[in-house]
Amino acid sequence: MKKTFVFLIAFLILGCLFAQKQKKNNSGLLVKVHTNINYSIKNGQRSTQLYGSPVLIYQGTGRMYHEFELTRLSIKHDNNSALQQIYNRSELGLSYQLTYPLVLEKKLMPYIGGGIGVFFTNLSSAIENIQERSQSMYAGLQVVPGIRWGFLPHLFLDISLVQTLVKAQSNQYRTTDPSLPIKDQKKSDADILGLPLDRLHIRLGVGIRL
Repeated sequence: MKKTFVFLIAFLILGCLFAQKQKKNNSGLLVKVHTNINYSIKNGQRSTQLYGSPVLIYQGTGRMYHEFELTRLSIKHDNNSALQQIYNRSELGLSYQLTYPLVLEKKLMPYIGGGIGVFFTNLSSAIENIQERSQSMYAGLQVVPGIRWGFLPHLFLDISLVQTLVKAQSNQYRTTDPSLPIKDQKKSDADILGLPLDRLHIRLGVGIRL
């Protein structure tokens, strides 16, 4: 929690410094924090995830907005000396979205966005002389309809629905186990899914125009 708080403070400071630089070009910078509600069904199992993510939004002299979001950053380490077990997990998620406002100069601004999101996961575990490691990468093309409400001159709220159109995923697995043949210690697979409907992703955001 402390690391997340420090990161958000640094994110806001960098945003303010960048905004001061861009004022001369009549461009703008916005900073937003999303609350993500992710509901999914996989193999008959339903799950709901709730997490926050910072967003940096740049508006040039034109109509479009460029949104850069850190969707996930997590590093976990567990060392159980009693069981002689070591477990590591790291996750990184990033997304870019190009947003087109359907209405300008209004407190209520409906918009449509499109972009790409990528997600990386690295897992490793070791129990005595057996080591396992897996690496996964997901990339998805997304369409994002939403609406923004500017309730104060520099503050706004928004809600959006993230729908993935195409998702590609790649996985690699490696096991170091003396009891297994060499050919069975390394595996990989890849897949492309069109319009996956097993996930509902809603974003609630609050932001400030710097």
